[in-house]
Amino acid sequence: MSDTLLAGLIQEIESTRRRAISFPRFMEQALYHPVWGYYAKEQTKLGKKGDFFTNAHVGDLFGKVLSRFFADWLKRNQIRSRWTIVEWGAGDGRIAGQFAQGLMEQGFSPEEISFYLIETSPYHCRLLEERFSSSPVGFQIVSRLSDIPARPFSFIYSNELVDAFPVHRIKKEQGGWTEAFVTTMHRKPYLKEEWLPLSEDSPVRQQMESWLRKLKEGQETEICLAARDWLREIAGWMEQGVLVTIDYGGTGEQLLQKGKTIRAYQAHRICHDLYSDPGEKDLTYDVNFSHLIEWGREAGFTGEQLWSQSRFLIQAGVFDWLPEVPGRDPFGKDAKRVRAIKQLIHPETMGEAFQVLIQTKSTG
Repeated sequence: MSDTLLAGLIQEIESTRRRAISFPRFMEQALYHPVWGYYAKEQTKLGKKGDFFTNAHVGDLFGKVLSRFFADWLKRNQIRSRWTIVEWGAGDGRIAGQFAQGLMEQGFSPEEISFYLIETSPYHCRLLEERFSSSPVGFQIVSRLSDIPARPFSFIYSNELVDAFPVHRIKKEQGGWTEAFVTTMHRKPYLKEEWLPLSEDSPVRQQMESWLRKLKEGQETEICLAARDWLREIAGWMEQGVLVTIDYGGTGEQLLQKGKTIRAYQAHRICHDLYSDPGEKDLTYDVNFSHLIEWGREAGFTGEQLWSQSRFLIQAGVFDWLPEVPGRDPFGKDAKRVRAIKQLIHPETMGEAFQVLIQTKSTG
């Protein structure tokens, strides 16, 4: 399968004037090619049998805690208008299922829950249809935000979505800036990166020069202009509501200290070879939440809060799911629940590596 995508990439590269394509173009094809891209292919990507875990695969808690946060937001802000919940990048539907179940456990009826799932992968769409075919909640699966009718209040969330948006890779060399491109070579893996001077008309240079000036000699960084467009789309569609972005990453200053974060995952292992077997592994990077905050303000969001996942879950009441009396069976339900909570909030597991950005848009 990957040979077909590889052949297409080589053909595209060799048809260009400079015999190279931008790294965002390579990443887009490797992940989202409609037939051979990683997310389009008929193979398990999440959980033990896949290439990586998400929060949803740590017990059955994450979506339920998120539903508690949503319900508390409605109550605290006295939201009485019609509302819609949207998960962008629904994957196999675990979080959405937990979210809906959490709402029903809090007294919401299935009829009043308006839930949309944005998913472009045919494979994941099929999984979603199978998971929710008999659900009392009427989940609607769509391919883009514009397919969802706007309501007075919207709650949109994503989990490990932005880290898979295509990125520009920029490096400071000899006092100037260079950008990663992908070119060909005559031996395996047949693709390699090539660093070329950042052109004057590059959108990165035109939009992000103040950020580029923070780079030190030899330092490399990723810039995700696709996230800027994503925030503009959401802010333009949303009348008022909340956007919750859950992902691994950090502030701009933290990422400047880390430098390069781009990497691949395959069978739960980090792989630093980005170019062999395109379409066979996940490509990802640490999200710059400072950029999301800045771009959100530009787009029209009127407020934001950035928390670690640990703080977010604790504030949302995750400890309410702790068993009142610890069970004696280390393999029992209560013990599994305790381990799940610990994994979600402990600073050495997911608690500090993942960040939760809450951006709000109001008309008042």
